[in-house]
Amino acid sequence: MSMLKSIDKFKELIFERGFFYYLSQFYFPYVREYTLEKKKLIAQEAKKIEAKTVLDFGCAIGHLSPLFASGVYLGVDINKNYIQYARRKYKDKQFEIITDEKLPVQDGSIDLILCLGTIHHIDDTSVRYILDRFMKKLKKNGR
Repeated sequence: MSMLKSIDKFKELIFERGFFYYLSQFYFPYVREYTLEKKKLIAQEAKKIEAKTVLDFGCAIGHLSPLFASGVYLGVDINKNYIQYARRKYKDKQFEIITDEKLPVQDGSIDLILCLGTIHHIDDTSVRYILDRFMKKLKKNGR
């Protein structure tokens, strides 16, 4: 396909069929494949360290929570709608809305902290504070 035909096809997809159609045809399949690989790696790491307590910082809709069938999973996010959805979909997991960098768990109580696709949305000063808090929340051999 020539470059001009590609551009025309792109314009058709975006402007005539809508942006969501473009996402569903091209972006989402890539993300789905990437997400499956990422989930496999996370599950392997969690199993390797025998994670019993997991904090998912920036959990969004809780899509990683099924990876942790046993033990305690806590997903936190600032988006109220994401948390409400996660609570409806994954009733056996715990989800909390956070409004600042404070984490709703005791120091030294977490085996594994996940923070995927979140840090780049946070300013540098807050990132330093959050990472410091992560270290305090982890158990001695936590990750």
